Amino acid sequence: MDAEEWSWWLSVAKGTYNDGLVYWNAASARADGAGLYVLKRYYAFAQFTRYLSEGDVRVGCTLSDPMDWTGVDIGAFVKPDGSVVVVAVNDGAAKSLRLDGLEGFEGRTATAVCTDAEREAEESDFVFGGGVELAADSVTTFVFSAV
Repeated sequence: MDAEEWSWWLSVAKGTYNDGLVYWNAASARADGAGLYVLKRYYAFAQFTRYLSEGDVRVGCTLSDPMDWTGVDIGAFVKPDGSVVVVAVNDGAAKSLRLDGLEGFEGRTATAVCTDAEREAEESDFVFGGGVELAADSVTTFVFSAV
């Protein structure tokens, strides 16, 4: 995750394209929005764009897995106010992970935002104890308020 910016060149797809964030079915379109389908890809993309801003600085954050067999990609960012945002992309089974480098936030309430098969950017608060839970095949953003 060494990206400097994220952009999606096709936001609304129609026809047989399936690479957009939203799918448009002109055959069933109505004024009330029927025919417009928001895809999981939209919510996964939002995990980055809603919680990261210009001025945030990427910092090191490692997982306790020296062989990197977790199936998880992770990025950590410090915001100008001192809060930290960690985005984890899990392309495997549900798992518990220890986040190294965030010891200063242990015992504090943080927010998790998860997109998976059942949820779409669903927020929940938890007390950070050094580890996090990742749902299977999910993108989860963890927001740690400034100490």
